[in-house]
Amino acid sequence: MSIRGRLRTHVLLALWIVPALSIVPAFGCGGGSAFNDPDEMPDPLADVPAQDLFDHGRALLLRGDTIRAEQYLTAAIDRGYPEQEAMPLVIRACVSSSRLSSALGYAEPYLRRYPRDWSLRFLVATVQIGLGRYEPARANLEQVLLDAPTAPDPVFALAMLLRDNLSLRDDARPLLERYLELAPDGHHAAEVRAALAPPPERLEHPPVEVHRESATPSEEHAVPSEAPVLVPTEVHTISGGQP
Repeated sequence: MSIRGRLRTHVLLALWIVPALSIVPAFGCGGGSAFNDPDEMPDPLADVPAQDLFDHGRALLLRGDTIRAEQYLTAAIDRGYPEQEAMPLVIRACVSSSRLSSALGYAEPYLRRYPRDWSLRFLVATVQIGLGRYEPARANLEQVLLDAPTAPDPVFALAMLLRDNLSLRDDARPLLERYLELAPDGHHAAEVRAALAPPPERLEHPPVEVHRESATPSEEHAVPSEAPVLVPTEVHTISGGQP
């Protein structure tokens, strides 16, 4: 599975949709208001309850409208909606549209306020892997394993980070074994078993022996082709006197 696919797997998604409320201007992930002066135009969400903002933002996220989903969800947090429930969806909105740096811009301050939220820390680590920040990702995953020692997916993620990105195959192996202990039928079980399997044995081919065929009886007495062939000459017998 790709890094982006793993990011999407571990984000908390809602399972139900509520009716749309109103059309609002789009905001970028982690960005500010579309108006230079906030006093020029009233906030279109000023009178919308926090619960409605959250519900609609979650529905937009499920429909793939990540820009407006992020705007509704952050507005819900501003109105007092529980940050621990809304922030994972805000981060997912950024991840889904490949705005990984913006996702970290939300997540890292959140983790400073809620350092024991291991599920969001796990998500932060996967985003850091996607950005090539391997050592911070490793530190976060190791902390997740301390906070949630029986969660199999962080174990797998750390093993893959060590093996594929940090070239620490020996350190990854016990984590792969631990994953199978926690989730013998998990999503990554087949991949882990393949990684743990010993390499196939090399087949040693015996040296090829060239056997010279024995000569036939007729060949044994045959004159070698390179030997000169003697051609008999004519013999004249002289008897008596002149012929």
